Amino acid sequence: MTVPRQPIQPPVALGLLNSSPEGSPASPPEVAASHPPAEPERADRTRPTPLATRIAMLCQDKQFQEWLGVDSTDAAAVLVRQRCGVKSRSEIESNPKASSLWNQLHTEFDMATGRMAERIG
Repeated sequence: MTVPRQPIQPPVALGLLNSSPEGSPASPPEVAASHPPAEPERADRTRPTPLATRIAMLCQDKQFQEWLGVDSTDAAAVLVRQRCGVKSRSEIESNPKASSLWNQLHTEFDMATGRMAERIG
């Protein structure tokens, strides 16, 4: 017994090669609606994360909170600001003394938790 074969539809018959009035291929409506245009590449995606943001992220880390002896993100942030002598974490980046104090605190945490190798010398 032979099964009748369905005729192959050429792409034009399926609407895949339809052109817009400008002559460029048109997307089927369901594809255009489900796939928004790609976002242009932004140059700021390669910039490093600001120090204040990295500090805020570390203050959310439960291990960092435990190491500081506090039990919340807010308490960690308060303690970091106190230890660095600033009113805002954003000041740490622009204040050399505060930045140095933060680097020392962060290094001590990394060493104590095994996130950094021990200093030699």
